[in-house]
Amino acid sequence: MGLFNRSAKPETIEKNIDSETPIVTSAPESTINTGAINITRIDYETGYYLGPVDEQGIEHGMGTVYDLKDKLSYQGPFVHGKRTGRCRMYADGKLTYEGMCINGCMCGRGKLHFDKYVLMGDFITDGICNRGKIRYNDGSCYIGTLENGLKNGIGREYDAQGNLIFEGKYCNGSRVKE
Repeated sequence: MGLFNRSAKPETIEKNIDSETPIVTSAPESTINTGAINITRIDYETGYYLGPVDEQGIEHGMGTVYDLKDKLSYQGPFVHGKRTGRCRMYADGKLTYEGMCINGCMCGRGKLHFDKYVLMGDFITDGICNRGKIRYNDGSCYIGTLENGLKNGIGREYDAQGNLIFEGKYCNGSRVKE
């Protein structure tokens, strides 16, 4: 069956720009004009997409993906079915990533959200490399070299007031004693 269920006729929700009330129609194409924006629903095995589509019925433009529990999964642009551009990704409705995405991968400047900290930096194919910053919920932070989200190389740690508490080398997330 694949990732998309294309056997069902796409449902289109036409939303008048001047009104919040959606009008459900069955138009197979998405168009933008001065009076209405057509939003097409495409069902996946893992959830569904709401947004405009290209002439082949593939996601194209600013869209939103929901999981099977109707919780937000992705908000952002699609380019002929590929998640590409500035976006937000969610897990179980909770924000996990905000930043650049290319072909569905975190790539470029972004922020990865965890329960106890936010990791900021330059992503390359879903992994952070080179320099970045980890901001902990208590206000303390690390600025330095990161590898796969871990402190690795030269970096500095600061307390919540911005005072330097450690400067030196890290390996696999831990301070290296010299």
